[in-house]
Amino acid sequence: MKYDYLVFIGRFQPFHNGHKHVIKEGLKIAKKIIVFCGSANQPKSAKNPWSYKERRYFILKSFDETTLRRLCVKPSNDYPNDKTWVEEVEKKVGKIVKKGTTNASIALIGCDKDQSSYYLKLFTKWKLIEIQHFKKINATHIRDIYCAIKDNEQVISAIKNLVPKEVLMFLIRPKVRDRIKMVR
Repeated sequence: MKYDYLVFIGRFQPFHNGHKHVIKEGLKIAKKIIVFCGSANQPKSAKNPWSYKERRYFILKSFDETTLRRLCVKPSNDYPNDKTWVEEVEKKVGKIVKKGTTNASIALIGCDKDQSSYYLKLFTKWKLIEIQHFKKINATHIRDIYCAIKDNEQVISAIKNLVPKEVLMFLIRPKVRDRIKMVR
């Protein structure tokens, strides 16, 4: 393995097949991936409808047991400035790595898909492993479809190829659909 740890940061609203692709590619070159679910402290909104616990569930249910042994999923809060946020992420990674190996090789992994990916360039201590945008899948597009369509069968048809099956099954639960409608 080229790296001991890769750091993957995203909001995962929701976790989709593009995110899963990044993790699968990362596991080809790293022993472990630390996944940070961003905006973990934000109240639910149209942009952040799912809680950290729900997003963690999405990720954990999307992989088999062997893969899960190589993943660490943690929350990441928002901060008033990027410098403080970067320092906090680096500190959290340091604590996780200390539990594992000393002198670990660490890199950042992600997809520089648009202006929302600016944060990838903020982590100057780590090399960036850039993964190509997978099939142009976009969480905003998925949220818009999910909220616009009322019928579960139509939702399934519209997003079944965009999100892991386990995420889709969670999203079509009646209580989840009703709660998300209230957020929008």
